[in-house]
Amino acid sequence: MKIILLPCLLLCLIPCHFLRAQTLVNFEDLSVGTIVTTQYATKGVVFSVGGVFGAYLFEDAHAHSGTHVLRLASPATEFPPGTLTMQFTAGQRSVKFFASVPGANAASQGTAQAFDANGTVIATDGPKAVQPSNYSTSFLLTSSRAAIVKVEIQMTDMAFEAIDDLSFVGGAGTLPHQAPVVKITSPANGAELSSQNVLLTGTVTGQSLFGQPLATINIPQPPGSTAPPFTFFVPLSGTRNTRRFSWSGGVGLGPQTVTVTATNIAGLTGTASATFDYLPAAIKNRFQQEGGSGRLGTFSFGIGGGLGCTIAVYQQGAIFYLPDKAKTFLAVGSMFSKWLQTQGQFRRDLRCATSEETPVNGFTGTTRQDFQQGRLYAGGGNALYVPPVFANAIDNLGGEVAVGIPVSDPPLLTPVPVWNFQRFQMADSVSLPSTLEISGSPPVLMVQRQGGDPADLQNAGLTLTQSTPTLEWQFSCSGPDGPCNVAPLISPPITLDAIAVCAGPHVVVGCGPPFWTGTYPGDSREWQAVTDDQAETFASGYVQESHPTDIDNPLSHEHVGPPPNFVSDWEIHLWPLGPFRSLMSSGKPYLKIEYEEYYAHALEAGWGWPLPGDFLFAAGRWIVDCGHCDFHAEIHPPAVMVFSRTIQHLGRPATDAVIWVNGFYTGAEVNFEVEAPPKPAPDANLVLEKPTDATAALGLNLQLSWDAHAVHARFSAPLRQMSIDSNTGEMFWQYLRGYQGEWILYWDK
Repeated sequence: MKIILLPCLLLCLIPCHFLRAQTLVNFEDLSVGTIVTTQYATKGVVFSVGGVFGAYLFEDAHAHSGTHVLRLASPATEFPPGTLTMQFTAGQRSVKFFASVPGANAASQGTAQAFDANGTVIATDGPKAVQPSNYSTSFLLTSSRAAIVKVEIQMTDMAFEAIDDLSFVGGAGTLPHQAPVVKITSPANGAELSSQNVLLTGTVTGQSLFGQPLATINIPQPPGSTAPPFTFFVPLSGTRNTRRFSWSGGVGLGPQTVTVTATNIAGLTGTASATFDYLPAAIKNRFQQEGGSGRLGTFSFGIGGGLGCTIAVYQQGAIFYLPDKAKTFLAVGSMFSKWLQTQGQFRRDLRCATSEETPVNGFTGTTRQDFQQGRLYAGGGNALYVPPVFANAIDNLGGEVAVGIPVSDPPLLTPVPVWNFQRFQMADSVSLPSTLEISGSPPVLMVQRQGGDPADLQNAGLTLTQSTPTLEWQFSCSGPDGPCNVAPLISPPITLDAIAVCAGPHVVVGCGPPFWTGTYPGDSREWQAVTDDQAETFASGYVQESHPTDIDNPLSHEHVGPPPNFVSDWEIHLWPLGPFRSLMSSGKPYLKIEYEEYYAHALEAGWGWPLPGDFLFAAGRWIVDCGHCDFHAEIHPPAVMVFSRTIQHLGRPATDAVIWVNGFYTGAEVNFEVEAPPKPAPDANLVLEKPTDATAALGLNLQLSWDAHAVHARFSAPLRQMSIDSNTGEMFWQYLRGYQGEWILYWDK
């Protein structure tokens, strides 16, 4: 009997909590990647992170047992989302687990705390070192009674903790058998909101709720969108079995559904949903004005937020509302289709409309519409995109009649040397497409147009033809996409008083014989220099007329024709462009370029003479003709003359330039450029055909350089003093210096 009673006596001496059943959770029964919340509720424990999220089932070769552990969050999570919490369905006497900080570079200090039902800390273990590569550090929390209902573990250094082999003594509590009941009291089902902020309120009724209810608002999304619904947790207030939730915040546009889901520790869920609709009143009114769903169809999706406007997208159109302007704009048809196509595209997203669709002046059947990030042109059922920097250039350079409308979308380019590129066609039937390009570093906007500004051609009395040359304007830009300092060229006022240059007090009125009827002879030379006899003055512009002179003075010309006119000179009427207009004399409609035709016979025999519509560059002596009663300002004689036009060469447009440097050249440096036709493609290369310097040049130097669209030439020679007749002002030809040649410039693509 004693032998039998002794074991029984010993059993009675063992503390009762050691006799309670021990529960072990080693996480080997769940798949890697599982978000762990209530899966172990039947064993007596549920897991959360920060009271909201679930923990992450992780595979770790260093696990305390097996290979599965419970990690604070996925390795893809950048920052710890909260504290790892173990909530027990019944009070526990002891809780034990093993911890690590996988992926960390060094050990972290970890602390575990146990809480009772009142939220009071009743046990603490730590801080202690937790290693990154093993689970040898254990935490043990005990209580004299079964009072532990929650355990939290925290790490220093922003470490992501993981635990394995969780064991606890105390058993599992009774789980609820019914799901929570959720009710939404606001917004009312079917409500139409007057503000984009919604107040979400309601109640959750049920036992042993787990975490906070999850709210999801399903907002209409663009077709093909993979954006998830707007999801957030709503905080609960109150105690016992019925608790309240409340949340206020912004929502999307159009018809939406909000769903609130509550979960208890048994993993049972309850839900409630409500539908509501929000659109600004201005959009609703415009929708009705445009014919409602009969014209625009049903609502598809909306865009708002930081765009500075609200966009309501329907099946057949979009309405844009700009609150700061209190205006709405509509996009339909091909404009709407193109706008949809550009949504989200790199360097193409138009964002909000800032104007209505309007006709384009001079282009029948073409319309345009402006947006925050560009412009669309529509015609023939198709719409094309123009970036903002090019749209701004069009507006500042005379509009579409002066630049054209796009022939295609701009290509998406690899940066440098060309950042942006697009071609435009004017309304005429003869001109080449214009080219707008931003290239280089720092970036420069280059505008190439056949004929340049049409207003210049019109002012010169010329019309655009297939042979009209191309002119280029350049503007500096602050970046590859602009903005650029685009402004039309401003011509200076014409202030030259030609009579004052001649300085004659006895101006003869009338233009009859003798052949000179100005202030010469007697008061001035026949050709009086405005600045200096030896200075080279530059001018460029369009040739209006080109022909022999009407009458010349045989006493001041070397090679004259028969009487009574004694014609010797060739004269060109030039319409100067930009700053060169200041070379004209007041009240005169052109600047003369005049030279003795005898010296140009070889040039004219080989390549002809400048023709009306040609672009001409001249450098020479700037004078006033005091021997004729009209007192014209002239470049007389020109030492360098370049006239160019557009031709077809090898089946493609080319610039044909004839260059003449002659015996009137002093040797002073003269720079000019030959501009190519509008560039056909961003990767096209310039080709120049020209004679060899040995065959075309005599007694001077020629240096060439290239930019994106032109060839720059510089002539120079040892300076020489030109002989000037002191009585007439005639400049005399000197030999052994000159250049004659034809240059052809074109693109290889």
